[in-house]
Amino acid sequence: MSTVQDLIAFGTQEVRSFRYSIHIAILCVAMLGAGVSYLGFQYYIEQREQRAHQAFAEAATLYEQIRAGKQPSSTEPASTPTIVDWQEVELAFKAGHAQNSGSYLAPYFLVFQVEAIAQQGRIEEAVALLSTVLKQITVASPFYPQFELKRALLQLDSDSAQMMQEGLQNVERIAGDTDHQMHETAAYFLGEYYWAQEDFAKAGDAYRLVRAPVPGQLGSEWYALAQEKVAQL
Repeated sequence: MSTVQDLIAFGTQEVRSFRYSIHIAILCVAMLGAGVSYLGFQYYIEQREQRAHQAFAEAATLYEQIRAGKQPSSTEPASTPTIVDWQEVELAFKAGHAQNSGSYLAPYFLVFQVEAIAQQGRIEEAVALLSTVLKQITVASPFYPQFELKRALLQLDSDSAQMMQEGLQNVERIAGDTDHQMHETAAYFLGEYYWAQEDFAKAGDAYRLVRAPVPGQLGSEWYALAQEKVAQL
């Protein structure tokens, strides 16, 4: 009797062991599948980013050539870029963004598109697109402060009184925020704005927000320029 019970117990143990082995095998296959999927995904990401970098480099080369006043295929002397030139740059970055919208570089295609649009005088459109960029990259990006100031300065150039007023408020806010990365750049351009308005008292106040260099450290590139303006007051 004990022998029969022992056989049943042994058989049950074998069945359980077999079932456990199936579970372990399934788990191993699942892990292997996940690993292959991960590697495949990583490969896809790398290929995607390589294509995006190549497209960005090509568009950026065109941008630099146009900005320098020379067409890519031209041997003519440099000249001032035309609206048609900037339209070409705009289309290059627009196409690059459309083809690489899933890339980490996608927002930066838009940034150069913003510049090309602004160079054509379409300020409101440039501001709207740059606002989209700021939503995409979030405040965690090291470029966020620069793009934030860029948007404020574009607003300041607008023909719309409402947008210009909003831009002025944004530039003043950034200039007054000593923790903002672009604080001193904003202060200098705020001074330039008031100088152009012949409000020299406010211009002086803005220029003085540009801090003097700290001994042993690099100072702001705007400090010397601001001091030249202050000296003229």
